[in-house]
Amino acid sequence: MNIKNVLEETEANQKRVRMFQRTKKDGTTFWVTTPKRGNEQYAWKYGKKFLLYKQNFLQGIAENSIMAITLVTPYGNSYYECRDSWKTVHGAIGAFCKKINKMGKGKYLAVFEATSEGCCHAHIVFRWSRPLRVRVHNGTYYLAENDLSKAIRKIWTEEWMKVSERKLNNNSITVRISPNPSEAEKVFGYTTKFLGYGSDITNELYRAQNNIASNFDLAKIFSNYWGFKLRIRLYRFSKDSKRNR
Repeated sequence: MNIKNVLEETEANQKRVRMFQRTKKDGTTFWVTTPKRGNEQYAWKYGKKFLLYKQNFLQGIAENSIMAITLVTPYGNSYYECRDSWKTVHGAIGAFCKKINKMGKGKYLAVFEATSEGCCHAHIVFRWSRPLRVRVHNGTYYLAENDLSKAIRKIWTEEWMKVSERKLNNNSITVRISPNPSEAEKVFGYTTKFLGYGSDITNELYRAQNNIASNFDLAKIFSNYWGFKLRIRLYRFSKDSKRNR
């Protein structure tokens, strides 16, 4: 992808905000910028919202009940390949999450995220209604229920094939388990790192324009870019996750 064009479009989009006046108690007036995805006002507006989501999602969780799934796509890094990867994941993930959530009888949070080159992948956190059996390899907890693991992979393949002719490889889906509430909180934080308070791209955009951006900066900019370019929301919560806000 042409990062120069992406930065120019992103900066132009950041400037498309409405301004309105507010008046202080002493009678002086000042201008206020409205929230726009990627700016500071937007980040503060939705930061509190995501904190409430987090509290509700993680409240009273049991050990080995949080499943974290990563989905990657078989696309390259050209503009059209990246665009198609976002459209494809966005088209397949809704039905996939609903079917898995029905099996787990719990809650989920799905997040669309870019690589540092702009291609889409997704992180999904499922809160299962029961503890899951796990196996540990090099300190990482993986799902040890073969039938459930196969069912998850089968559902993703089926939903993917409905929206794409590209074949998924064996590494297209990874399933991990958080063994305790502390690890579950870390997984939730990692999954939502570009959302809420973390959605402001002002500093990342500055570093990219000055050729000092890290891969993390670029991934955050690309996530924001494809969100406004394709007019998609970068996350999906199950209905149960929004209760008791």
